Amino acid sequence: MSVRFKRVAVVSAGTIVCLAMMVLGLWQMDVFRNQGRQSAEEITKLPPVPLVEHLNDTDASTVFGRQVTLTGSFIPDEQFHAGEAYPLRVVTAFKLDSGQVVAVVRGQRGLSDEVTPAASGPVTVTGVLLPSENDRARGGIPAQDLPGDTIAKIRLAHVAQYWPGPLVNGYVTLSEADAKSQGLQPAPVVLPELEGRARNGGYALQWWVFAAAALAFSIVVARSIKE
Repeated sequence: MSVRFKRVAVVSAGTIVCLAMMVLGLWQMDVFRNQGRQSAEEITKLPPVPLVEHLNDTDASTVFGRQVTLTGSFIPDEQFHAGEAYPLRVVTAFKLDSGQVVAVVRGQRGLSDEVTPAASGPVTVTGVLLPSENDRARGGIPAQDLPGDTIAKIRLAHVAQYWPGPLVNGYVTLSEADAKSQGLQPAPVVLPELEGRARNGGYALQWWVFAAAALAFSIVVARSIKE
């Protein structure tokens, strides 16, 4: 058996192992993604909890992704649109009885829809609590042909500069029933990534590291083969 044939055989074997590990990495990443999505959806199906009972001053991170109830009143003068194209989300300030202010997505509107005013007086509403959205690319700048009060994403650090405080570090998207009671169509809920997803994704990344190592090792072994 020639040296060249041996070297080709070793590298070929390493390449096969490398490809197999890459496929396993893709499979595991997909599994973690699906599991995270299912877990997040299951959390939203849990019974609503009063937000004030899970607030640490203005920190509500322990109940991100859960349904919460808010008791207080809307601040109709503090309102804006969020989105880069129609339909746009309608976001209104809501003052809890405990004093904190929450950004509430009352629903969404199309181009030809009118924005109905927020419910007046004391109310109790239910929705999913979500963390502040990231918007590095647009920086909250309104898109053309949209209302002047439009920002691309609900960036609470940006909102806090204009709304009265203290502002809770999450926003609430109202349930379908509560959105319709506000005269708006329900807004979609984009669930946050669950804690630990980055770590689980790292497990999938390990397969790709092993794949690269297998290929590199086969090349080293092939080069070491002598006459």
